[in-house]
Amino acid sequence: MNFAKIQLNQGKINEALQLLDILEESHPGDENVIRVKGQALYWSKDFQSTKSYFKKINSNLSFTSMDQAGLWQNSL
Repeated sequence: MNFAKIQLNQGKINEALQLLDILEESHPGDENVIRVKGQALYWSKDFQSTKSYFKKINSNLSFTSMDQAGLWQNSL
């Protein structure tokens, strides 16, 4: 993740996105990966892809694990 952030901050957006794709495959639903990938897509100025990504993420989010851990109820 840190290397992807470094790539992103150096303006190497495509390289960062490639790393983030790999991270997303191995850590699906990871908040940090989602946030940084969304940022990278936005910085790429591909606003349609950014919008599509967050729509996809939003439809795939599941609060089941939070609910099972008792976190969802406590966060309200």
